[in-house]
Amino acid sequence: MIRETNEETSLEIIPEEKIGDFNCTENDVSIHSQIFSVKNYSGEVKLSQDHSESMWLSKEDLEKYDLALIVKLFFNLM
Repeated sequence: MIRETNEETSLEIIPEEKIGDFNCTENDVSIHSQIFSVKNYSGEVKLSQDHSESMWLSKEDLEKYDLALIVKLFFNLM
């Protein structure tokens, strides 16, 4: 997870604790996510070529965006 986060965002993270496992199927694709809290991070977001944008959002702002099903499930937006 540390390596993957760095590859995708250029951020260096220190995971704090595992929050849980989340599973769903969206568009006939099974998705499994392990969610961790991160207490500290360093660096600035520089996205890999796999992504076109990023943003920091408050939980209250999440409903304004068309998010992946797994994100909605995690934040109990469904």
